[in-house]
Amino acid sequence: MRVAESILVLSASGIVSGAVAVDRQRSRSYRRRYKRADATPAQQEVRDAFGFIDRVWRNLGPGLQQAWRDWESWRPNFGYNRFQKVNIPRRLAGLPLITDPVTIHP
Repeated sequence: MRVAESILVLSASGIVSGAVAVDRQRSRSYRRRYKRADATPAQQEVRDAFGFIDRVWRNLGPGLQQAWRDWESWRPNFGYNRFQKVNIPRRLAGLPLITDPVTIHP
């Protein structure tokens, strides 16, 4: 391969043979797509737990959701995040979920 051809490839932008070349002022990137690896059983179990807890949150009544939000109301989305933090490990351990934040000690 001649050097001139290498320089042309490095200064190209766009898709070349399934790879993407990007030439910017301060950097040059050359990326190729890779097949995403399948999730391990442990990863899939955690993903399923996140999805399950999210569905439980959506099915909580407005009163319970507000009770979670009131815990530290100055923090945005804290009620939802706290609900996830408390219940995802419980779901993975096979323990019953906590839907009422009053039962948790801060």
